[in-house]
Amino acid sequence: MKNLFFLTILLLTFSCQKEVVKPIVQKQSNEVLINGKIENYTLSDSIGEVTLYINRTIQNDQYSTTFAIDSAGEFSGSFNMDRQQDIYLRYKNTLRLLVKPSDSISVSFDGSLDNDKDFLQSIKVSGTSEELNADFIAYQAQNIFDHKLYYNKVQIASTENYKKFYDSLFAQRNSNIKTFLSKNPNTSAVLKNWLFVEEHYTPLDFLLGYPLDYSMYHNVQPTELELSDSFYEDLNNLPPLTEDHLVNSVLKHIGNRYHYHFLFDLAKPGEKKDPQVLNTQIIETIVSKNKDNPIMAQIAINDRINSLLDNNSVEIIDNNQKTLDSLYNGTDFKKNITEKYTTTKNRLENPELPQKAQLLTFSSENPDDFLDEIIKNANGKVVYIDNWATWCGPCKQEFKTATPELKKKFGETVEFVYLCHKSDEKLWKPTISEYQIEGKHYFVTDEQFNALQEQLNITGFPTYNIIDKKGNILHSGFEFRPSIDETHSILTQLIN
Repeated sequence: MKNLFFLTILLLTFSCQKEVVKPIVQKQSNEVLINGKIENYTLSDSIGEVTLYINRTIQNDQYSTTFAIDSAGEFSGSFNMDRQQDIYLRYKNTLRLLVKPSDSISVSFDGSLDNDKDFLQSIKVSGTSEELNADFIAYQAQNIFDHKLYYNKVQIASTENYKKFYDSLFAQRNSNIKTFLSKNPNTSAVLKNWLFVEEHYTPLDFLLGYPLDYSMYHNVQPTELELSDSFYEDLNNLPPLTEDHLVNSVLKHIGNRYHYHFLFDLAKPGEKKDPQVLNTQIIETIVSKNKDNPIMAQIAINDRINSLLDNNSVEIIDNNQKTLDSLYNGTDFKKNITEKYTTTKNRLENPELPQKAQLLTFSSENPDDFLDEIIKNANGKVVYIDNWATWCGPCKQEFKTATPELKKKFGETVEFVYLCHKSDEKLWKPTISEYQIEGKHYFVTDEQFNALQEQLNITGFPTYNIIDKKGNILHSGFEFRPSIDETHSILTQLIN
């Protein structure tokens, strides 16, 4: 099962209010301090925290943390940054700021407002980088993107009409950027760099995402959508990026869609191609097309490398060392890739499994008997089966925090069984090691999967099964994952 995601970002606005700032002593040079006040906050609000998101292009990940809201509607906290860029604060709506290491920021907004326009007008910001964010806020207030309208066009318009809509939409937005800069000649160089990306690269986030978005609405594979070369003509006229443009984190997402664009182009429907050959072709194609724009190539290939390292695959680096050294030497990307590669390589060669992880094989040679064996070995316990794959992103997302929390709560009363399907066996143990998954583990061959698929109602990965003390499968599906409250409620009922 391939999971495709598209990003929708709500642009929000701030204005200044100096009295919000609270004096705080800075501890580290890369530390950012933040505090805020939610006006009209009530204890009856179901949201008790503000969430911070940072999309990090160099690390190719998303950092997040939360700040608890007290009874007065106030929150505060700190986080580390290694470079200046945009960040997101999420309550009921999303706030976007430009922040650098060592900043101290204060924000306030009206938590009772649902209407975007009213909410935007209520937001106030002060502290360091205040003038920069005042301009940033002013721009956002004048350029609110209508995501509902956009995705409605993706859903109902023909490809030709979509492209006309896209061209018109971003021509107007780019005109707005030029108007904003002409009216604000003293705008900070930092914001100008952010707007450079907004003008020349943000449109590509939508254009390159069109095949993925279209496929979701029309039940086709992105590779089945035939688009003319003129559809992507904007890719041929990109002005070169500099490191200063990394202030706009949309580049992280564009890098993902950019490398998938060439993946879809090179991997034709029905054509079987060795994955490592395909990876080399993707790298060579992206480098060739970006000879005058190496940072674009670095961002896109960085996304490809990290996605494979996340799946404990290191061949893309081993097989393309010379090209990658030439591309990344002397860049900030190099350190991150090297560290992640070394960690992954060590995990592949010496996976350290948790003490309570049992790697088992079925005693019966008949796959039809496997489920009975799992139930028998549970000795009358409730059984929770996690059907997963080493390449499955949602599976591993659950492994990070939700699975340990579920096991902490039910580890003594529920039998946790992990069946790894449709995967490369050499990546099985390293994945268990990476996420320190305790419980009973089985690696399921493709032949064995054919029998288990029907028994366990596996329609994709992950699929979860909940079996009562009598051995009856009561629930099966993706919706019974560890992070869902209903799963906890069902298990609580069954063990009592």
